[in-house]
Amino acid sequence: MVNTPKYYPTMYENKYHRKDQEDLINIYMNYAQATAYDCPPRYPLDYLCKRDGRTVAFVECRKRKKPFGFYPTVYCSMKKVMFGRDVINHFGIPVIFLVQFSDNVIATVQFDEDGFVNMQKVNFRDDVYDLEPVMNWKIEKFRIIQNIN
Repeated sequence: MVNTPKYYPTMYENKYHRKDQEDLINIYMNYAQATAYDCPPRYPLDYLCKRDGRTVAFVECRKRKKPFGFYPTVYCSMKKVMFGRDVINHFGIPVIFLVQFSDNVIATVQFDEDGFVNMQKVNFRDDVYDLEPVMNWKIEKFRIIQNIN
């Protein structure tokens, strides 16, 4: 039996998550010397980034509650990664996974970097529709862009 939702899964993002994302993308935009534009709610990626009038990247932002290296991998929804890889393959636009860890390390990995697919192991919200296949990247694949320790 296939367990297919007949509705959109609950949207867990709130104004505090959005503020964390805005703070993080602002740090990255200063680093990348670009301007970020919000993508709409329920869009697979968080931001479209432009420099000199040209789209230079899409960015998916995350804030983690553990320090950099606490876990051997970092994961992102496989749906988001598949969408991002389609953007890369069809338009040649990089898609960046931007992560801020609890120790204020900020690191990136590109969506087309090698990783492995697994099932999300923990159901934090006790919501069967929030448990899904994910792409995992080894922590060594991440490039640290800021380390405020």
